[in-house]
Amino acid sequence: MRLHRATKLATQYAAVAAGLAAVELFHCVAIFTLYRGRAISHWSISDSDVVVFVVPTLVAFVAYFGLLVGLVTHKGARLGCAALLTLQSGWVSLFFSFNTYGT
Repeated sequence: MRLHRATKLATQYAAVAAGLAAVELFHCVAIFTLYRGRAISHWSISDSDVVVFVVPTLVAFVAYFGLLVGLVTHKGARLGCAALLTLQSGWVSLFFSFNTYGT
């Protein structure tokens, strides 16, 4: 019985880890693409800082928070972990965007 429970838990942790990686990838690609549209292609939708930076960051934060529901039981800790993960993925996305297309 313990082996089945351990396997189930490992599968759940692997699914959450894959989800966290997918959210980080989405966040980085979204900001990179929108910033490229602003710097190179001059898309009208990318004229606003809110669209380029805030909307993808809020979507990533909500996704991180939702993924951490099964992992972290305390709401404050979940908010903190989601905020740290959002900060980290935001930094990575800005690092690549700014170094590729300039500021």
